[in-house]
Amino acid sequence: MFRLKELSFIILLQLSLAGFGVVQAQISSANNLKKQEVFVCVEGAYSIALSTDIRSRSPIPQVKDVSLGGFEYGWQKDIGAFIVGVEELISSSPTFKKSLENAGNKYIEKITNIYGKLISRKEFPFDGGSGLDIRMQMPDGEIRLRRIILAGNRLYTITSAWRGNENGEAQLKIFDSFKVIDSQAIIAQKVKEATPKPLPQTPVVKKQRTDAEDVGLKGKVKSVALLKEDLTLTWSVGGVQTYSEDFYNESGYLIKLISYYKGSPNSVWVFGYLDGMRVSDGKMIDYGGDLFGMVIIGSAAKKEKKTLDTRYYNKYEYKYDDKKRLIEKAVYGNDGELRHKIVYLYDGNKVEETTTNGEGKINWKIVEVSDEKSNLIEKTFVISGGSSSNTTYKYTYQSFDEKGNWTKRTVSGKEPKYGGGFKEQNYVEYRNIMYHP
Repeated sequence: MFRLKELSFIILLQLSLAGFGVVQAQISSANNLKKQEVFVCVEGAYSIALSTDIRSRSPIPQVKDVSLGGFEYGWQKDIGAFIVGVEELISSSPTFKKSLENAGNKYIEKITNIYGKLISRKEFPFDGGSGLDIRMQMPDGEIRLRRIILAGNRLYTITSAWRGNENGEAQLKIFDSFKVIDSQAIIAQKVKEATPKPLPQTPVVKKQRTDAEDVGLKGKVKSVALLKEDLTLTWSVGGVQTYSEDFYNESGYLIKLISYYKGSPNSVWVFGYLDGMRVSDGKMIDYGGDLFGMVIIGSAAKKEKKTLDTRYYNKYEYKYDDKKRLIEKAVYGNDGELRHKIVYLYDGNKVEETTTNGEGKINWKIVEVSDEKSNLIEKTFVISGGSSSNTTYKYTYQSFDEKGNWTKRTVSGKEPKYGGGFKEQNYVEYRNIMYHP
């Protein structure tokens, strides 16, 4: 129901750009970091004395039964290049205890294969873990330093270099600034700061069906957490990752939604009523702004400025048929303008959802097929025009709770790739559902 497609285009754009989970150190005194140029990565749970002007971000692939994958950030500074990587290891893997040693051996082998030679390899203690300091000399005299740190089930790598006639003092200061941080405490604080003030819950604007009923939930649901786990080992984040959390009151109406990006919260929305209207208010979680700057696509037509009702962000209107099925949902902004509209057409066990923008242009179309128990078994994203094929997902259910709500299902399908061909999708969805007494 209230998912990312409910947000405006500009919010979607912000989600795609701002969801990397990076903040500056100044946001939280809990980090005990000095007010200096410090890069704090919530996603990787570390900080280092580098700036937020990142040159690159690259994924580290997952390895079956060994690693859930990770990512590397790259910087180009006046004193040279730096790369900081973090990889989440599977602690039950037979290779976990030797992961630090193995990572060191692989790096030494890689450099010696390009005619470098080992200068030193030293182990050192690290708060909450252990580390390796490896220095290699290249044929041109350049000194390369890589520090590998195992803290918990995360493997960190920090890499830089300096000329052979230099002592590397500036680089070493940056290496020594590296710290593992409590990212969960930062995330909790940022969610708290982003959560809008609660909206009034009375008087209720009655619908023919509650929000919970509109999305097929049974019983007095209090909260639903949706999680996903990639089985293809191709996602940039592996393991079980939270995608959203919905919270309902005892009457079945949505009161709060937290959306996630790559396992971390990125927006908070609250729902309620004002002046006989069903409304919501939301805020993006500020992790320090966009890493690569805001992208403006095209130029929007100039519109007459209207007075905004700052008490809310979206207003919702619903229409139902004589079978109490939702047939239309319109979303208006706090300027009174239509943001988008979803029209539902039913044909037996099929429902076609067509979403149009404020000007009536079709944004997308989805066809869903359900089984005899109203559980989704197939979803097709219809591509209109062009040479791309439709994308279809199949849903297979593994478990339900005592109320009849599914708690685990597998999803499989093929997505068309840019330039031709298809990308296989195969993942598991989980739902953790809590109920009111």
